[in-house]
Amino acid sequence: RREKDWYPSLSFIRAIWRDAGARDSKFGATLADAYSFEDEESSAADVLREIMETSAPSPTIVARCILMLDIAKRSDESEALIQQYKQAFASEPDFAVAWVRHALRLKDREGLVEITKSPAIEKVRPSMAGLVYFNAGMMQQAIATADTLLKELRQREVPRRELDEIGRLFNQIDRWEEFEKVAKETYPSEVLADLRERLSLRPARRR
Repeated sequence: RREKDWYPSLSFIRAIWRDAGARDSKFGATLADAYSFEDEESSAADVLREIMETSAPSPTIVARCILMLDIAKRSDESEALIQQYKQAFASEPDFAVAWVRHALRLKDREGLVEITKSPAIEKVRPSMAGLVYFNAGMMQQAIATADTLLKELRQREVPRRELDEIGRLFNQIDRWEEFEKVAKETYPSEVLADLRERLSLRPARRR
């Protein structure tokens, strides 16, 4: 028991689930989420791998397992899953995003170049694609993507995660001030200040 709250033993629940054959993939995914909520990503990944062994692997389960393995610093295992499933799942958005995040996290230029030649590049957000192009050394494609994103940013408000990716891309191609000028028209100053801090950028100079 925790203070004032009852808390179940995840290891006990996992043992019961395993003894039942670990065939209920939906319950297994919920159990993995519970482990992740407790910052036990390695255990979450192990549960997801058990699901893949007892049920037909889905793009979502494989993608989630790749993410948990990466967070748990078991990147060799996540890379092995990518190599195993990239032919079958490259066109699936969940898997494509997991693959891109893995390659960006490891700064795997060879892997990023492979992604640009794969259907996966068409299944991720343009902001993610731009980061892939830049880190793969494809500057022309990265700049073209950034130009398109800047036009879209003037026309609509994007979700916070996408804004972060756009800001990161413009920072990498040395066009942060251009991005910030446009973003200020829509987003509160504290949102941009927070993004600046996470990108380790200095505050803008007053003119």
